[in-house]
Amino acid sequence: MSRRPRSIWNERYKYRQHLSGDANGLRQFIERVERLEAEKKDIAEQQKEVMAEAKARGCKYHH
Repeated sequence: MSRRPRSIWNERYKYRQHLSGDANGLRQFIERVERLEAEKKDIAEQQKEVMAEAKARGCKYHH
């Protein structure tokens, strides 16, 4: 059985490392987007609370 040149194995290893790096990067982007979505939801809830408090105090706001 003939052995492949070492450089081919090195290239395959580098390619696998590149792919796994891309997967990690993608996971990090997804986690960031999910955190931002949660923060956005929290802010929207806080806005509703502030508007309800303003309304209870007689303020009128139109946007």
